[in-house]
Amino acid sequence: MVDITTLQSKVLAIAAQQLEKNNDQIDTVESLLSQGADELDCIEIVMRLEEQFGLEINDTDADLLTSVDAIVEYLQKHTKE
Repeated sequence: MVDITTLQSKVLAIAAQQLEKNNDQIDTVESLLSQGADELDCIEIVMRLEEQFGLEINDTDADLLTSVDAIVEYLQKHTKE
């Protein structure tokens, strides 16, 4: 199983860069949309996750990846890194 701290760090870095914020400005529980992301930002984040982790995330799953914690939980289940 992938280390949760490592996953969270990687996801925070991706989200923060996309939202042009520092990692410590991102709340891991709160929805990314409520933190300034728009739909395009969310699509870009999913694309970067796919690239970073070698995954293909379908649209149904992508719609559920609303927060850093939700993304980390998804990645824990779907990566073997």
